[in-house]
Amino acid sequence: MKSTISKISSTMLLIIAFVMGGFTVSALGQGQSDDNSIVGVWKTVVTPINCQTGDPLSPTSFRGLLTFNSGGTMAEYGVNPFTPYRSPGHGLWTRKFNRRDYSFAFVFLRLNAAGGLLGTQEIRQISRLDRSGNVLNSTGSSQSFDLDGNVVGTGCARSTALRFVE
Repeated sequence: MKSTISKISSTMLLIIAFVMGGFTVSALGQGQSDDNSIVGVWKTVVTPINCQTGDPLSPTSFRGLLTFNSGGTMAEYGVNPFTPYRSPGHGLWTRKFNRRDYSFAFVFLRLNAAGGLLGTQEIRQISRLDRSGNVLNSTGSSQSFDLDGNVVGTGCARSTALRFVE
């Protein structure tokens, strides 16, 4: 009986150690070991531009934050004078043509000054990670929608993001 309990205990400890070791290896595999990965936190400077000419619009730029998660989800927040009342953004990203090209899209809620919902805004970007893996340059467009899903505004922008490091 004592031998059976000992064997069961040893087997359980071995299974626990294997499972915990597997989680550790899996977590390490999702880190930033790949210099060509955008996974992580980024500080952005966004410049709204004229969609036809590419010329900057006034005010010239605003700041934001992007967080790219393993598995293709992302979070965003920007302090934009064009949409001063808004929620954080939630979106998706994917790697494109080569190891340094990406696209991402996110959506946020547009609010009025009293906190009432006006609609949504969707942003779509094409990005390239520089060779250092610490600078992400993007260009893209935005569409604003009312509560019925009708387009009520469009725009374009380019941005530069710097990787936030410990």
